[in-house]
Amino acid sequence: GFYNAATVSTFAVNVLLNFPGEGVLEPFVTGGIGVRHISGTDPFGGFDSPSNPAFNVGAGLRFKIHPSYAIRVDARDYISSFAAAEDLGDTTTLTQHDVVITFGISFY
Repeated sequence: GFYNAATVSTFAVNVLLNFPGEGVLEPFVTGGIGVRHISGTDPFGGFDSPSNPAFNVGAGLRFKIHPSYAIRVDARDYISSFAAAEDLGDTTTLTQHDVVITFGISFY
């Protein structure tokens, strides 16, 4: 069988804009800029991309369950570009979208 594995490292700085919520719901939007690096193995020997600029956009909601904390859910689209097959001489630039949904707890 084939064994494929990839490591994606993303480092970003984000800005978060909170909107006043009605009752227990607090919506927010976010966006940021950073760097993404992808490396891994495949049946042809592996790959190691250069670090590329990346950015992300997203939105979410906080559900207040106590005056001191809330449950949070958000979705973000991490957008980056990479060379299609740089090792083979193909310098075509492609754009990649990775949508991530996260859950967490916010403390006030």
